[in-house]
Amino acid sequence: MDSLHSVLYLTASEFFDALLEKALTRNDESCLLYEQIHQCDLLIIDDLGTERNTDFVVSQLFVCLNDRILNRKSTIISTNLTLEEIKTNYTERTFSRISNHYKILRLAGDDIRIQKETYVQGGTLMLHRSERILDNIPVGSLGIIAVDGCEEMGNKVNDYLVKWRKEETRFQKDNLVFNGYEKPNYLINAKGTAFWIW
Repeated sequence: MDSLHSVLYLTASEFFDALLEKALTRNDESCLLYEQIHQCDLLIIDDLGTERNTDFVVSQLFVCLNDRILNRKSTIISTNLTLEEIKTNYTERTFSRISNHYKILRLAGDDIRIQKETYVQGGTLMLHRSERILDNIPVGSLGIIAVDGCEEMGNKVNDYLVKWRKEETRFQKDNLVFNGYEKPNYLINAKGTAFWIW
């Protein structure tokens, strides 16, 4: 890899808490995190819509996304909100930035957390009461998005994962919880500077 890329992952609550702390305290730590939010090569905001919606949240989401778009910085946002809910909760201006500058990927499927905890017995949904503890149950299907300039590294990671998961035998691969655990390819074909995932 010829160059390094900075990546910052924050839950939506952590993201807005960091922006609020910078606005209120302006201490060195909050200013540094604020700068990282705006300047990192890839910002990942997880589970947008779980934070408490306030005027501050609405305005700061717009400011951050607009700034990152203008500076051609990549952003990935995951949410369970619909586009209409985004428009309602975060204003038309924010919706406009998202719909015009982001690639929208709909990830559909059953909630793996619920699948891991329940089973059907005699037509009734039951909670598992198992003696077995599986420490590394995946919470979703793994996928790799290699951002521009990182395709070679993405291919290396993909090749490693394909080989490792094929050789891994301690998991019960026929179990519903591990559906999609072993695949021939984990690369997701997604081009562009920003993504919207829900």
